[in-house]
Amino acid sequence: MASALSSSSSTTPSTTATTSPLVNPSLLLLSNMLSMMAVKLDFTNYIMWKHQIVVILEAYAMIGFLEDSRVAPDPFLKDSSRNFTREANPEYLNWKSREQALFTFINSTLSPSVLAITMGQKSAKGV
Repeated sequence: MASALSSSSSTTPSTTATTSPLVNPSLLLLSNMLSMMAVKLDFTNYIMWKHQIVVILEAYAMIGFLEDSRVAPDPFLKDSSRNFTREANPEYLNWKSREQALFTFINSTLSPSVLAITMGQKSAKGV
């Protein structure tokens, strides 16, 4: 019986399926981070809000986006002569996705009155 199972399993062709993720990992990260944030920033609770947000950003290794230690990669790849090509840099796309998730996270921790002050900012660091 064992030989019958092994012979049938050895003749079964293996298939490799490539699937793209259905949900952006940055969105899952954002959801997890939001669930930990109990306080929305208003004009009276900055110290408590800052403490919460710094701890969360350090835990998720995202504080560097705000401290200049995580510089954006070049948006386009370079050829062998070090000239930019028209091909998008995957590292930049990943960086941009995480930075925008952080931007969204920070905005979602602001009260409406504070959010109104930050309107027009285009990055997490800008907020």
